[in-house]
Amino acid sequence: MLFESETFLEGIDQHRKIRNVFVNISSNTRLYNV
Repeated sequence: MLFESETFLEGIDQHRKIRNVFVNISSNTRLYNV
């Protein structure tokens, strides 16, 4: 499984970016709702 570590880290980085996008969207809608 060591040879998959690079793609594994890439997947974590991509997941973090996607999560940040969702967090930004939710915080923006929260501001709009208030």
